[in-house]
Amino acid sequence: MVDWALLLSWPPRTDTILVVGFFALMIIYGVTAGKEKVMVTFASLYMALGMASFLPVRDFLPASSGENAFALAASLFVVLFALTYVFLGRTSLGDAMIGRGSTWSVVVMTFLQTGLLVAIFVSFVPTPDLSAWLSEPMQVLFAWPVAKAAWTLVPLGALFALDRG
Repeated sequence: MVDWALLLSWPPRTDTILVVGFFALMIIYGVTAGKEKVMVTFASLYMALGMASFLPVRDFLPASSGENAFALAASLFVVLFALTYVFLGRTSLGDAMIGRGSTWSVVVMTFLQTGLLVAIFVSFVPTPDLSAWLSEPMQVLFAWPVAKAAWTLVPLGALFALDRG
């Protein structure tokens, strides 16, 4: 049974502070950058995730575990994300994906995008080290297989729903 009170305990755990702070920063970014940049970031996240998950980089390097494996996977993802973002930022993808929208739709998309980003980085943490990095509620929210699937699919559903509305 998950002790959800850990999320609200005082003093808060470091992982809770980092995740909440990251969500807040990303929502501020989304509102100030605008919907076009949010959509480019959104597309870049999915493209970098796809590329990072299929590149056999770990097969060519010596066996790495723990922080080395996390650093390798996270670095590869960040580089692929940055390259994709720069490339897509020069296109009119933001306008093509979704036109100008309301502030609430930008906040929703940024919130879902941030959850996806946290879930991506949590997926890079080797399973034996997960409990040292995250509290049990954070593991359920971001590392549980159903949660990872939700953080991957719900933003796509929201994109289609917001496009219609």
